[in-house]
Amino acid sequence: MKVKDFIKKKINIDVYDSADDIGIPLTAPVNLTDEGERYFADALNLNIAIEQDNEIARVKTRSLKSRMQAIEFFYAVAGYCNKADYNRWFA
Repeated sequence: MKVKDFIKKKINIDVYDSADDIGIPLTAPVNLTDEGERYFADALNLNIAIEQDNEIARVKTRSLKSRMQAIEFFYAVAGYCNKADYNRWFA
């Protein structure tokens, strides 16, 4: 499943990157603005897998650049970005 499809589901789950370095709580669905979809396009097209009886989700990537984009996206979803960016990216 792609991240862009995953965030449309109604779900509460911890999201981990491919190296298990971070666990970010996610309450979905997430509504992106057009600008948010453009800005996070690469992260939205990454694969994600739900594991451990729907307890965690793990972004699947071997690329450091993609991993960093996914981290930025999920941190922003959780509100760890400035207010102006959040308002531009999320509806």
